Amino acid sequence: MPNDRIQAAALTLFMEEESVSSVFVVDDRGAYGSGLRDMFVELAGPAGIEVAGTRSAADVNQVYAAATAATRSGADALLFTGADLEVALDLFHAVHRSDHFMKLFGGDGLALDGFLTALGDLELDTYVTSPALPAGNYARSGRAFFRTFRQRHGEAAEAMAVFGYEAGRVVIDSIRAAVRDDIATDPIAELRRGARAAFFETSERASPLGSYSIDAWGDTTLTFYGAYRVEGGRLVLGRSIDVPPSLLRRSAS
Repeated sequence: MPNDRIQAAALTLFMEEESVSSVFVVDDRGAYGSGLRDMFVELAGPAGIEVAGTRSAADVNQVYAAATAATRSGADALLFTGADLEVALDLFHAVHRSDHFMKLFGGDGLALDGFLTALGDLELDTYVTSPALPAGNYARSGRAFFRTFRQRHGEAAEAMAVFGYEAGRVVIDSIRAAVRDDIATDPIAELRRGARAAFFETSERASPLGSYSIDAWGDTTLTFYGAYRVEGGRLVLGRSIDVPPSLLRRSAS
């Protein structure tokens, strides 16, 4: 999957497209939420989006204070970077009760049916990013994966299945590359070292997700994220955002 720096950049571009000039950020104190918050805050300024404030809400008892701070900040939008669905839903409702015009953004931690189907009237103001795209938005090899999955299993694959499929493939290929004689007799320590080295040597690999390499931190070089609205409890793709390297270089400088 594209890493969360890519997602943070995609969120800034999504907000630009939706005419957001200032945003209040709330996380849930989890590793995912705190990390995405920090990366978004780092990227927002260079992208021309003011961060009007930040707050943490680790449980529903802290939602009211976070929602009050968000609506009093005068920001155009709220961004929840966490993955706690109960906190997210309560927060979105609390903010919406005070400010019907505030746009509600979330990362892929909210791209789950349990959250989406519970939004109700909040759908109109909710915006979500996710790396998973509809089958027709992938290259030919990606579309072939979804088509073959349906043929073999008699039902459509979940949107994230293509990522699991490619993760399995690259791991298996890395193990195969590490085998010197016979996988049943090669020393396990050497197999582990060899498989790890082969994985990090992955370069310009053709896959259903498109061509990618593995960088020094073990991340893929994939740079796309889907920008979604919500309709009828389901994500509806607005557009696929391919984050330009210039945005990432600018944030790192």
